[in-house]
Amino acid sequence: MSSVVGPGAQGEPLPAGAVVVRLAVLPKDYEATKIINPEVFALSSDDKASSLQALSVWHTELTTIEQARGFMAPSRSSTGLRYA
Repeated sequence: MSSVVGPGAQGEPLPAGAVVVRLAVLPKDYEATKIINPEVFALSSDDKASSLQALSVWHTELTTIEQARGFMAPSRSSTGLRYA
């Protein structure tokens, strides 16, 4: 039996094994080191001030990286990081 993924309530956990994308600005030396700074996953001041206190991630079955970029502020240049 396969499960169908659909939008859930804000803050609702994703199913086990879900693949998500986190938009982040990659460090200048990423191509050489392939190292992501853990700060990419720290809550911003806005995130900390919100009632949910959560990072923005996008489920790959529901949202493309291009769509996720469109949801973010235009001044934020970012690259999609994919995690399972």
